[in-house]
Amino acid sequence: MMQKGVSTVIATIILLIITISLVGLLAAFLFGFFSGQTNILAMDSATFQSCVSGQITVYLRNEGNNQIDTLNITLSGTNAQNGNLVPSITGSNKCDPYAPLCSSTVTTNCHNLIPAHTSFTCSNKLTSATSGNNNVIVQLYTGNSVPASVFCS
Repeated sequence: MMQKGVSTVIATIILLIITISLVGLLAAFLFGFFSGQTNILAMDSATFQSCVSGQITVYLRNEGNNQIDTLNITLSGTNAQNGNLVPSITGSNKCDPYAPLCSSTVTTNCHNLIPAHTSFTCSNKLTSATSGNNNVIVQLYTGNSVPASVFCS
C-alpha cells in the first residue's frame, strides 16, 4: 500500500524557504529597516501665532530619529494676496543659511545640527505676509514637506 504525503524533497525546499525568510526578517530588524523614518520635520504650534508686522517666524520640530542639518531646510510660501513670502536673509531661502555650528573653533560658513526630537527656530524669517491666511511651506532635502497656514491680522 502506498502512503500519500509530501515528498522529502518538497519538505526540504519548504523548510529552506522558511529558514531563509526568518534570517532575512532578523537581518532587517537588526539593521534598522523597521525602525521608522529617520528624518521627519513637523511645524511647531508656535508658528501659527508668529506673524508680527508682516513677518513670520518659523518654529520647527525634528520628529525623526536622526539629527537634521538646518542648511538642508528650505522656506517658501504665499501670502494672503497670492504674492510670494520673501526670506528675511537676502539671497537664501534656507532655514539657517549663516548660523554657526555650536563649536568654539568653527564660527563662519557653518550651520546647526538639530538633534532628534528637538524643537528649534529658523533664523531666516518669511516677510511680506499680509492680513489673512498666509501659506508657509517648509521642505527638508529628503522631500519631507510641511505646509501650514499662518494667520496675520
